[in-house]
Amino acid sequence: MDKPTASVHELFLKVFEELAAIKKLLQEAPMGEWIKEKSAMAYLDYGRSQWTRILESGEITISRIGRRTLVNLPSLLQFIAKNIITK
Repeated sequence: MDKPTASVHELFLKVFEELAAIKKLLQEAPMGEWIKEKSAMAYLDYGRSQWTRILESGEITISRIGRRTLVNLPSLLQFIAKNIITK
């Protein structure tokens, strides 16, 4: 009988690492037209006070579900396009 090339422990670790990577991707992936507020803030490199001013202006559509805030991606892209500077 051939000896397996990897131990059961090594295979388990590999599967565990791959599942962790998939979980991370799913957590960071957009949900249709909605993204996590933290992802939008990170993309714009905005702190909480800058972000709050934008939200209060009503230029970006958000949805609050419990403690989660989701940002409507098309409204975020429209906000970015509106602020294009041409010379």
